[in-house]
Amino acid sequence: MKISILGSGRWASCIAYYLNRAKGYDITMWELKFDDRPESKLFLTHKNEYLELPKSIKMTHDLREALDFGEVVIISIVSQQLSNLMERIKREYGEGFENKKYCLCMKGIEQDTGNTLTKVLRKAGVYRSNIAVWVGPGHVQSISRGEPTNMEISSYSSKYAEYLKNSFESEGYIDICTS
Repeated sequence: MKISILGSGRWASCIAYYLNRAKGYDITMWELKFDDRPESKLFLTHKNEYLELPKSIKMTHDLREALDFGEVVIISIVSQQLSNLMERIKREYGEGFENKKYCLCMKGIEQDTGNTLTKVLRKAGVYRSNIAVWVGPGHVQSISRGEPTNMEISSYSSKYAEYLKNSFESEGYIDICTS
């Protein structure tokens, strides 16, 4: 399976590490490039304070490239930036962005509007059946050490939730329930 991960923080890198290591999936990670800042340590070295990503995980600043790559687009960024990201996706990807399969690996609400993160995607035009949320009590430190944990995937579509559960779960590592 090909997975795009939008974000390059600790949790995004943990998800990339897990899906590549435990499931063998091809991963492309997208990192926002700021003109006035250098790339992150993760982007440059494939390492952060908790883990080292294999070189097979591709890093890019090209949003269109990342979106085109994945069968599923995992978003793991700061919640308050989700609306901006969705506007950028609509602008750069154009028609068809709403047909992509999205999985939010983040939590919170928009402080300015009170919107849930799934509502942010719906307001951007993403079809309800293409939205899922993957969360849990997992911690980067535990997952990077291979310690077992439980997580949950929820979606408006039970079919999509079950598809992600079957695709992301690994016996004895991460057990996933759906709702």
